[in-house]
Amino acid sequence: MTSPDSYPKVLVGVVTYDGKHYIFPENYQCITSFDYPNYDWIIVDNSSNDVYVRKLRREGYKKVHKIKRAGNSRDTLSDSQNYVKNYFVKGDYDYLLMVESDLLPPPNTISRLMSYKLPIVGALYYLSDGVRRVPCIFFTDYKKEHASMGTRLIRQQEVSKFVGSGLRKVHGMGFGCALIRRDIIKDYNFWTDERFDNKHSDVYFYMQLQNRGVPVFVDTDFVVTHIPSKWGDVKDK
Repeated sequence: MTSPDSYPKVLVGVVTYDGKHYIFPENYQCITSFDYPNYDWIIVDNSSNDVYVRKLRREGYKKVHKIKRAGNSRDTLSDSQNYVKNYFVKGDYDYLLMVESDLLPPPNTISRLMSYKLPIVGALYYLSDGVRRVPCIFFTDYKKEHASMGTRLIRQQEVSKFVGSGLRKVHGMGFGCALIRRDIIKDYNFWTDERFDNKHSDVYFYMQLQNRGVPVFVDTDFVVTHIPSKWGDVKDK
């Protein structure tokens, strides 16, 4: 019988706040029920006060940490991700599975993504702005107005040929459900740029990977349920 310790050690990292409690119990059930034999998890609450973290701990949820909220949600998210990163590095884990707090990954998530043996590979999940519903997939794109390369979200007309086409190389796929090897996590911090108030840390993270030639892949046959709240409900954008 194979010992759990013979499998790479995985940390599952979830960042949340009180505005995501509508899905928290379901998300927690998912991240604590993976079929992978050698993993741990950490939940980082970045709510504006300690009321929510006390509520979670009182209700019996384990491994919930608290950090102070920053000046806006983007910096707060980056601070939370760096807290997860530091915990990961100190814990001597081999892989980090980043799971956003409003996704519901199935039990085989770690096993499936680990089977590819890639530096970074993610599952596919959908975004919606109330009009469009497209996967969270980014491609490089030449920005004529800036005379430089940038990124774009997958176009609606590209979705049908992309989804269900197996393992695909992409520029990025957000942090909704992404398995990342230790050497990558150690090398990169999470950050945002105040000059671009509509961009989050994943944008800069994947740009850094591209600049260093690190390939990024997504399993387009593996779709994870995403139940987002309204971005407009966030007051400190």
